[in-house]
Amino acid sequence: MRRPAFFLLALLLALPARAGVVRVPAAAAAAGPAAALGSLLAATYPAMPSLALAAPLPTPSMLDTSKVQALMARAQALSPAPVPAAPSPVAAQPLRVLEAVNSTLRDLTPDQIRDMPEDKLQALASVIMDGAEGREAKADLTAVSALSEASLARVESLRGPVVETLHNPGHNESHGDMITAKGVPDKVRRFDSEGVVFRHYTTKEGLDAILAEKSLRNGFLSYVELARALYTKTYRDLTGVFLTLPKVSGDQVGVPAKEFAYFVDLRVPRGLPVLEVEKGTIFLVPLPARTRGWVADLYRKWVKGEEVNPTYRRSVEDVEKEGGLGPSLSMPIEVVGHGRAGR
Repeated sequence: MRRPAFFLLALLLALPARAGVVRVPAAAAAAGPAAALGSLLAATYPAMPSLALAAPLPTPSMLDTSKVQALMARAQALSPAPVPAAPSPVAAQPLRVLEAVNSTLRDLTPDQIRDMPEDKLQALASVIMDGAEGREAKADLTAVSALSEASLARVESLRGPVVETLHNPGHNESHGDMITAKGVPDKVRRFDSEGVVFRHYTTKEGLDAILAEKSLRNGFLSYVELARALYTKTYRDLTGVFLTLPKVSGDQVGVPAKEFAYFVDLRVPRGLPVLEVEKGTIFLVPLPARTRGWVADLYRKWVKGEEVNPTYRRSVEDVEKEGGLGPSLSMPIEVVGHGRAGR
């Protein structure tokens, strides 16, 4: 048997949501990300409850407003003085704002948001503002650390018996078992990454982006154990940025050189948690998984009460089971080398 490997959101309820385009006061933006976000949330929140009127039941995760309320309370506490409403070029839709909040803070509870240190709150507010305005999030170590710590806490809470679901019972011998695993196996341990040089395999396009931004994006896929022709077991709770070591080839960890012909060697910033998933070969900086664009579009259609092709219904259901759409994040790294695999 081949060893396992990984593959890696004061308008009234009757007002239609599409009319809810708001602009962030310039004074709020100048006061800091949390104040700007608080201003944006206060302007868009009245229209948010109406978004659930056409949505399926129970109400989708993306339409939960509890984290919005927690953020507004924090923003008010940090900047109690009213912010004058000056014109600004920034505009956003209530649904997009709600998505940005709930995707970025997917692994955090409202209570954790209320108790969060101000520096982390400000950093995360900046990430949320980027999402609400349709921009890619910047590689902010404070924000990524806060989200990684929350993901780590979630992982630790899921240790214990792993529950497996077989999705293709009675399949013929030419196909392996397709298994989804919920929970975290005992073999996954914290790893001291101080001074360790890791390797990340990628494409030429991916390498160019990594070198330009000095960051890695959180992945779409979760950890997968693969025993060819026998089973493919997907651990949906192990997501984030996957790494290996320079001595380990891509073929050994599910990223074959034919497709991922380039690599970057790097150090993980101090303070970011690292998990050893497979001893000496597979490592993980825990973060929420990113949602692929086409899946996110289908999920948004479903949230708005629109019909989704039955072929893709399971993809939408899987997103909802995970708590809604995942954020697009950039983890800052220290690049120590790069090149072409096998050379």
